[in-house]
Parts: sequence; C-alpha cells; structure tokens
Amino acid sequence: MAVRSLLLVLGLTAAAVIEAQGPWRTYSTEFNPSLFHVDDNYEWTSWFNVDHPGGRGDYEQLEAIRFYYKTRVCTVPRALEARTTDWIPARETGEKVHADPTVGFWCLNEEQGPERNCSNYAVRFLCPKECRLKCVMGRVNADCDACMCEDHLVLGSVRGAGGLAAEGAVILRSGKLMTVSDHNGHFRVPGLCPDANTTLTVRLQGHATQNVVVPQSTDRTSVLSVQLQRTEKLHVSSNPESKIRREGQTAAFCCKVAGTPLPDTYQWFHNNSLIEKQSENTLVLKNLQLEQTGEYYCRASGPSGAIKTKPATLRVIGNREQSCNPIPEENLIRLPYDCFQNSTNSFYYNVGKCSPRTCVGQLDSGIRCKDKVSYCCGVAKMEEKKLECQGYQLPTMVVTECGCQKCVETKTIVYGRAVAADNGEPMRFGHVFMNGVRISRTGYKGTFSIQVPPDTERLVLTFVDNMQKFINTTKVLPFNSKGGAVYHEIKLIRKNRQLLLAQQSQTLLSWEKWRDKKPWFNSKFLLIRFTLRVESSTQAVSMPVLHSSTPETSPQLQQHKVI
Repeated sequence: MAVRSLLLVLGLTAAAVIEAQGPWRTYSTEFNPSLFHVDDNYEWTSWFNVDHPGGRGDYEQLEAIRFYYKTRVCTVPRALEARTTDWIPARETGEKVHADPTVGFWCLNEEQGPERNCSNYAVRFLCPKECRLKCVMGRVNADCDACMCEDHLVLGSVRGAGGLAAEGAVILRSGKLMTVSDHNGHFRVPGLCPDANTTLTVRLQGHATQNVVVPQSTDRTSVLSVQLQRTEKLHVSSNPESKIRREGQTAAFCCKVAGTPLPDTYQWFHNNSLIEKQSENTLVLKNLQLEQTGEYYCRASGPSGAIKTKPATLRVIGNREQSCNPIPEENLIRLPYDCFQNSTNSFYYNVGKCSPRTCVGQLDSGIRCKDKVSYCCGVAKMEEKKLECQGYQLPTMVVTECGCQKCVETKTIVYGRAVAADNGEPMRFGHVFMNGVRISRTGYKGTFSIQVPPDTERLVLTFVDNMQKFINTTKVLPFNSKGGAVYHEIKLIRKNRQLLLAQQSQTLLSWEKWRDKKPWFNSKFLLIRFTLRVESSTQAVSMPVLHSSTPETSPQLQQHKVI
C-alpha cells in the first residue's frame, strides 16, 4: 500500500490528501477536507455526465470525457468537483466514491452496502485559464500574468524619508515578491520589459507604498530612483456642511481627507446607518423626502488607518412649510434711567430678534458641496415705536416679522503679540503656522493678526522663530465664532545656550611644535587655516580665518586658547 498526495474536490470546492489503494484512490465522506481556494489563473469547466450508475457503478472517467468533448478539458486538471444530478455534493450522499483529477471520478455499487447502488454523478474540472495576454515586447511568462524580457535588467535605488538609503524595501510586481533592497537601498530585477506597462510596487515599513512604472526604452538596462514618503495619519481637511432643503430638491455632501497614503475607500452614514452603493467622497441625494432628514457623515479608510468626519445635518421640509418662524423672539434692551415703562413695569423693552438659523432660499440648478449663497433667517419687517419717557419720546425700532434672507458674512480676527516670557523681548519676523501651513508672520514688535477661516472650531497656532532664539511654541487660542476681534499675548521660552566645545578643556595649538614633529610637511603646499567661533552667554573664542599660503611665507601661527 502506498501513500500518495492527491488533490480532491468533492461537493464544495476542497483539497485533500487521501490514501491510494493500488491504482485506485478512495475517499471517505467522513473526512472533512479543507476549503480549496481558486485563484485568478484557474477556472471551472462545465459539468460532465457521460455514464449512468448501471452495471458495476457510475464511471466519469477523464478519458471518456475527452472522447466526447475533446477541447473542453485541459491536459492536466488541477482538481475536480462531483455532485449528483439532484445537486447533492458527493460528500453528503454517504456513498463511498473514488476520485483523481488526472483519471476521473467513479463509484462502485459493490462498495455501497446491501441493496444500494451509486447515485448518478456529474463532474467538472479545475483548469488553467486560456492565456490571452499579448506582449508588445518580450514573451508571456509561465503564469500568463506578465511579459518578460530575458535580456533586460532593471536597476534601482530606494531612499526613505530624509533621503537616507532604505534597506529592506520590498519590491513587488502584481503582488508577487521580486526582490528586497540591500543595505545601500539598491535592488536589481532581471527579466522585466521596458514597455511602460510594467509597474513595480515599493513597500517599506513606516513609509507610504509607492508604485513605479518602468519607462519605455530600447536599452538593455533601466535605472529607477524611488523616494518614499513617511506614512502620515489620515486627517480631515474638509467636513460636510449642514443644509436645509425642500421635498424633491437635491443636496450634496462632500468630505476631504488627507494623509500619506491617501484613503482608497469612502463610506457614508445616515443616522449611523451605512448607506449602500456610495463609495466616493461626494454623496448626492436627489428627490429628497422627509424621512431623509438627519445626520450624515463620511468615513475614509486606507492603508494608514481610518477616520470619520464631523456630522452634517440635513433638514428636509415640505414645499409649503415655512423655513423661518415669522414671529420674532424676545430681545429685551435696557432703557435710560428716566424712561420707566408703566406698561411693562420695568426699564426693559422687547425689541425682538430673529434666530440666525439657516433657511431655504433661491437655489440654482448646480450640485455643489457648498451652496453658492447662504441663506439665514433675518429681519423682514420693522416698525418704529416711540417710548414715553420723562419729558421726551424715545424712538425705537422693533422687529415685527422674520423671513429668509442672505446671510451676513462675519469675520473673526485674532490679534496678538509674541514675546519672551522672561523679559518681554519680541519675536521679530517669526512665522505663524496653522495646520502645517504658514498663514502669517510677526512684525518688528512681535505683533500679528489672523483672520480665522469659517467653520473653524479650534484655533491651533504654532509660532516659529527664524532667529533661533525661542523654542517653537504651539498654542490653542480662543475666539468668538460669531465674529469680532480678540487679542492674545503669546509667551515664548528661550532656547538653552549650548557650548560647542567643553568649557573646562584648554587646548594649546602651536604651529611650530606641530611642524617640527612633521618633517614631511616642509614641502611646498597650500595651508588651509580656519576660524571657529564659539558663543556662550559669557565668552567668545576665535581661531584663524581661512586663507592659503606656503610654510615658507606663512608667519608663525600664534597660540590660541580654546575654552
């Protein structure tokens, strides 16, 4: 009895190692084979049934199938699958069967027990796909997934963030490992065709994956240079904006997520429920209905992680429903000391106000992430009231009706001054950054001003000193989101003064002594002299300046004390 490895698929696609008895392969349905996964280079044939379970049993042999269907089965099938004509997988019939992808499938009546015959089986085979790849240059490889040029060589170098050589970078083509870069960041891949259709994928831990195309060339060697970028976590650069619409109108929400690498998948959620068939960073909702009111947000994911945006609110109202409450809200103002109102028994009078909530205005036919014109509830009508005071009448304007108006654009400005925390020295001509982008700079007295972008909820600024006197400082500055100006004074910490040379070490440099110990130095050549200046809070030390001379014409180098 010999034991051989056999690839068997019965019922569900599966692979198994079974025991061979002489020339026959047996299979027990009590054995539970592992699932067999079909890759992209193989496909199943149609089902074949060339025999019926009369006489000794059911024989679906590969030789007989090829006799009737000459071109339907490949030369060497990788696996086979069997089932009854009633669509029952072979492993679920309880019958003892035999299978071999190179021979076929058979079931013997005598092995099924008393008064039981084999079922009528049909089989199919797993065969390699027909190669349809055409190569403009070179020839098709054995796997039929790429073209290969045996006389061509690709040489490359990989550098990581900062320009350092990237050792251990993985080079792949179509997901298959080709090579790994050496300690100098170099790699070589033979056999690739320079047809501008060959793409290499470069991966390095802590860096973003990068694809490189081998350029078209007639040379026998191609040289590639790859500069990788360090992986950057995903962050939201633009959140979807809240909107209000009427039934039947259209609304669009957009989200923008940055990072290295960029996200490759976007998902949209409505009231925390995933919206199917939406995979772009823009969500367009047409023919809106009342039940679509709610919160919408976007979730972006990629190789560097996942992140979700802040939710935006969509409010859908009926076609005849008013988007603004026409009745003004209460707004009490204090009157002068001699203007007591007997009708209200107080010094306060209600002049009314309108809630500045968004409303439905005149929309154009374009689909935009942000409406071209924003509409808010505002004052539609006002009346003049004359309040009776002691000896005079006080004219006062009172809001009587609210309506939908164009929103008044407000500006929020942050003023400030960046100074040293110890003595108030200003940070002159420094840079101010927000989200990694320089948006302002300080003046001679350290003053700065910034207009806060709309929809900013948290203002985070970083102050960078070009004079290298102060440590880079990041501050979170409060501001009035409804508009106006605010002033802040930024306290900066000085950098520590570091000595480039040890303070206690003293070194005497004598040109004469050094020259006497080096007799070979007496020949004529250029002497390079230099200056090194070390600054601290208490002292400065200098050494000779750069110039050229010969030993015969150069004066004696004076002794210098380096502290």
